[in-house]
Amino acid sequence: MVEDDTREVKRIDYSFTGLVDPNATKFTDVTLQNVVLAKAGGMATSLSGTMANHGTFAIRDPEVRFYPINGAGRPLELALDRADMTVAPGSSWDFNMPLCGPIDKYALFARYGGQ
Repeated sequence: MVEDDTREVKRIDYSFTGLVDPNATKFTDVTLQNVVLAKAGGMATSLSGTMANHGTFAIRDPEVRFYPINGAGRPLELALDRADMTVAPGSSWDFNMPLCGPIDKYALFARYGGQ
């Protein structure tokens, strides 16, 4: 027989893992450009754009993360597009992702690995 000890739980704290340092250096060698959020028919929306590498080193496995944001500024879900490739200096990668529903506010982040 298993006892139900959930009566003892008074509070659960949750936090995101990882390092969030407000003094961290922002990398400007990789940018997201020509970002377009467009209706794709019905309730569908699409997001497209370009991740450009302005640096002197190649980047690998580019990824774009898209977060629709509600009125309180909280992310509602995650959509992403990624590629198994290397983006040479001076080159770019075009991304495109289908999304559901109308979207008013969003946050967009680039993620990639170094060579």
